[in-house]
Amino acid sequence: MKNRSIVLFAILFALAFSLHPVLAESKDKVWNELVDVFSDVEKLGSEGINVTKQIIMLNAALKEFEKGNYGAVETILAEIRELNSNQIAQLGNYRITRFIETYGLAAFYLSIPIVFYLLFPRLYFRVWFRARRKWLVEKK
Repeated sequence: MKNRSIVLFAILFALAFSLHPVLAESKDKVWNELVDVFSDVEKLGSEGINVTKQIIMLNAALKEFEKGNYGAVETILAEIRELNSNQIAQLGNYRITRFIETYGLAAFYLSIPIVFYLLFPRLYFRVWFRARRKWLVEKK
């Protein structure tokens, strides 16, 4: 009986040390995936896209990673990748829309002084002429 428990302990001990590199490799793999997904989310956020949902999901993934639940982390990362791929596909249209809005508004604001410079004298002259049209000149 004593020999069986020693053999069982030796097998479990060897098994634990043989699985350790596999778990460490899995941990590094999941961590690298987490960093890659984070960099994608950061890129989208710097472009001005709303990434609040991805940040919340990344926070949950990080908590699961700290607990050692790597399967749940990979599931969450897959969901985040899907959201990111949809938003990356729409990134070109978003950039064009933002470009048109930004520079269109700037052009409008810059055109106000030019329009005022060109139209104000004409409007002022027209109003002045209409206001004084009925005036009569007296002879001395």
